[in-house]
Amino acid sequence: MDTVSYTIHVVDAAWRLGSVEVNSYRYGSIAQRVYNGAWIITSAPRVEELGELTVHTPVYRGRGCLAEARMYHGRACIGGEGGVEDVVRLVERVVGEGDVELVASMYHVRRAIRWPRGGEAVEDKRFTVVTLAAAAGRGAVSASVGFLGAPRSEHVVALRRIVEELKYRASLQAKAGMLNPLASGRWDVILTRDASAALLHEIGHCLQASNPSKLPRGARLHEELTIIDDPFYPGSPAARLFDDEGVEARRKTLVEDGVVREWLETRETACRTGGRPGNAVGLFHRPFPGWSTLVMKQGDWREDEVLEETRRGIMVDSVAEAWLDDKGVITIVPESAWYVERGSLTPLRVSRVRVRLRDLSSIDAIGRRRWLRVGLEKGYVVAEAAPTVRLKAYVD
Repeated sequence: MDTVSYTIHVVDAAWRLGSVEVNSYRYGSIAQRVYNGAWIITSAPRVEELGELTVHTPVYRGRGCLAEARMYHGRACIGGEGGVEDVVRLVERVVGEGDVELVASMYHVRRAIRWPRGGEAVEDKRFTVVTLAAAAGRGAVSASVGFLGAPRSEHVVALRRIVEELKYRASLQAKAGMLNPLASGRWDVILTRDASAALLHEIGHCLQASNPSKLPRGARLHEELTIIDDPFYPGSPAARLFDDEGVEARRKTLVEDGVVREWLETRETACRTGGRPGNAVGLFHRPFPGWSTLVMKQGDWREDEVLEETRRGIMVDSVAEAWLDDKGVITIVPESAWYVERGSLTPLRVSRVRVRLRDLSSIDAIGRRRWLRVGLEKGYVVAEAAPTVRLKAYVD
């Protein structure tokens, strides 16, 4: 049995088409968790209510087990200090004229896990997530970035650059024509920025031990493809010292030189698969295996070189949505796309890009520079650091 507590304070500062909004909210919960072959979890906002609930919680015995693991003991602060003024100042200094939307959210999260025989794991973390969008006529593009701690001057400079780039790309996308339906089919597709991160995100779901459609250990993808779950990735808001079961965090190479080596595991899944735990997500429900920062190893291609060496292809850099279906097909719906011909870019509208898992073996270029995309999924911060990739995919 363990006792867990979670508190979060969020400050949102937003610039939406000329209006400024500042909001603050906080909440917290405490829970008791017992594993008796199955999870029995009772949670409430206050200790008094938790006691009342625990008395009436039915005892259930399941058939599962928890793998042995090295638990984290200690207290740590990640991300330093910060206040409301920091996030408000960020918005004031970044936005300018034009149809731009920027939402900066600064989080202060405190996780604590305490064991009945003594010992605790406590993590105090501050991080900032920024979503940006620009529109021009029919064109609209967006980006999502994040960093540990409160906003600093270097973040202002970087975000200004991103805003100007988004405005420029949106103005070009406003003039884009639709892909001719007769041109639908397999293309050389370049995925960069948020698009390559979206591809990596969906591959990550195929590496969760609890996913029935997971890639089997030993499966071969592309020989230059290496994917790591890195809880210590520099500057990532998803950094952590222990998972939500209290297991000490460590880097895990999931795919090495194109071969699936390990899965993302909880103590419960690891007991069944023989894998290594340390990827549990979820304090108030049955923990599932998730990643902190999913990192794809860089290649040796420059971005301009990838474009120049593409005789005829399509590039996607901004994504509206992406998902993985039960047949192993990753669908990416672009916000912005480009027709590429020997380094020349022409704005283009495409409905979707579909990548089958076996298409990953067609990767023939991986860029030198990684782009860190940060977002929230089911309320949990997730991050992917991915370089530009070129592969064969179906476009329509």
